[in-house]
Amino acid sequence: MGLVMVFTTLSDSSDYMETTMTTPSKKPSAAMDLSDLDKKFNPNVIIPAKIKAALAKLGEGAMTSLDFQRESGVTTMQLSQFADQFESFIVTVRDSGRPKVLWCGTEAFAKKVKERLGV
Repeated sequence: MGLVMVFTTLSDSSDYMETTMTTPSKKPSAAMDLSDLDKKFNPNVIIPAKIKAALAKLGEGAMTSLDFQRESGVTTMQLSQFADQFESFIVTVRDSGRPKVLWCGTEAFAKKVKERLGV
């Protein structure tokens, strides 16, 4: 549904108000649709987009979770909240007996890392 503007004028010659409704043919250049609003304000859209951009930068490479969090520009909590959407890019390895999470740039590279490290 488009934007509807209502103009009301008072006429000196009568006791009624005249109302004119117009619908602009196109939205103003600064107007945002739902997609624009999502990209600007919806964390459920913004955070996965930041993660995807960081994964694309990695390409055929991997980073520890902390480094990846810094690279993607999201908080540790945000990264953990959305990690399930990117499960196929994540490899958990053991480093001195402690688990470490690696983020891989592609699903294919994550698979190679899992095979190489026997995870």
